[in-house]
Amino acid sequence: MVTTTVNKVLLDKIREFLLNHLDEPSGILGSCTKLINIVPPGRDDKKIKGGNKPISNLEIYQVDYICNILIPYLDKIQFRTKKHKDYVDFISLAFLNLEGKYLTSLSSLRSRIGSRRRRG
Repeated sequence: MVTTTVNKVLLDKIREFLLNHLDEPSGILGSCTKLINIVPPGRDDKKIKGGNKPISNLEIYQVDYICNILIPYLDKIQFRTKKHKDYVDFISLAFLNLEGKYLTSLSSLRSRIGSRRRRG
């Protein structure tokens, strides 16, 4: 998730919310590691061009966390826009990665995503 650095407090609250959905030992570990990490602008030496505002990113590094905690939580939300298709692709990619199949199955998923984006 990406937001302008001015809105970084939103990312902080999302991180706190996600960490609170872990059991106690995992929550302690998650709060001390990069399980759910907020990356400030400039870490990757990306230059801010034109009048663009600096951005901060929320990154989740554990694919098992994504598949076992985040996706079941998000499944409770009903997406009412074309974002639902993006979410379905996100789920596919997450589970392919978890199963170690992301390199062999990615090309078919990539072509499906590309054709859908061209259609709008």
